[in-house]
Formats: sequence, C-alpha cells, structure tokens
Amino acid sequence: GVVTEVGHDEVRGMYVVIDHGNGLLTTYGQLQSGILVEAGQKVTTGQVIGGVGSPTKYAILLGDHLSFSATQNGETADPKVVLATETE
Repeated sequence: GVVTEVGHDEVRGMYVVIDHGNGLLTTYGQLQSGILVEAGQKVTTGQVIGGVGSPTKYAILLGDHLSFSATQNGETADPKVVLATETE
C-alpha cells in the first residue's frame, strides 16, 4: 500500500494511515514517536512502520497496545474480514 497520512491526535496518539487500493484504508495508532514511514511512501507486507508507544489518556486502561482499524469505501470494516481477505 501507500502511506497517505502520518500524524498525531489525542485519541489515536501517533498514527499511520495506509491505502491498500480498492477503497481499503488501514489505520495503525498508539505508535511511538519516530515513525519509520512518511506520507507518500510505498510499503510492503511485513514492513515495520513503527513501534508500539504509550497509550493516550483515552486508551490508558488497555495498557501498551497497537490500535488497528480498517475502512472499505469510507465505511468501517471488520478488521478480521479485511485481514482474512488480504491474506488469501
């Protein structure tokens, strides 16, 4: 896919959005500062985009973790379905 956005906000913390084509976007949040990719960069399966950071105040009860979400054509998508489709 292609990195479309690298940013920071109060809810997701440091985050990366990747466009996989066909309307599929994935977002990875709660990352460490010093993300290893930049907007416009092409990334491949298995490539490290960053490490897990400290959770934001909105996610502190979950402890250190990676936040993952997916959208298909602008609609929230079930990550289990997206991941199953992408690995087939």
